[in-house]
Formats: sequence, structure tokens, C-alpha cells
Amino acid sequence: MLGGNEEENFKFVQVRVPVGILDKIDKLVKEKQFSSRSEFFKRIAVEYIAGNNHSNFREILKDPEIRKEIRDIVKEQL
Repeated sequence: MLGGNEEENFKFVQVRVPVGILDKIDKLVKEKQFSSRSEFFKRIAVEYIAGNNHSNFREILKDPEIRKEIRDIVKEQL
């Protein structure tokens, strides 16, 4: 359980996100899949950190086909 006030338990950060990706996040928020942009990023972070095998995740990202697919998705959103 967290103690103290909110300022002691949380820190404010800013993230630069391509507009196309932000539009998709906003659509998810509008569809009530997430309560806010902040909740989207917190859930992504928690799920990554809570994952059982981070090294496996990193290995998957080294796969050339996966890297190409990620680049294509990002280019599509820019």
C-alpha cells in the first residue's frame, strides 16, 4: 500500500508520441477501453514490468521481421 500524499507516490512525466499513434490511443479512450491517456501508458508500463520474462521480450524485438513490422507501423503513424 502506498503511503504519504500523491506527490510523494507519483511523478509527472511527458512523453513525445507521434500524432497518428496518439490518435489511436485517443480512440481507445473514447471507446472506453482506457479511462485516459495516462491510464493507457501506466497499464503498458505495468504489464511490461510485471512480465515474467523480460529477456524473452527483448529477444523477440531483435528478430529482423519483428523490427521491420514495428518500423512499418511507426512510419504509418507519422
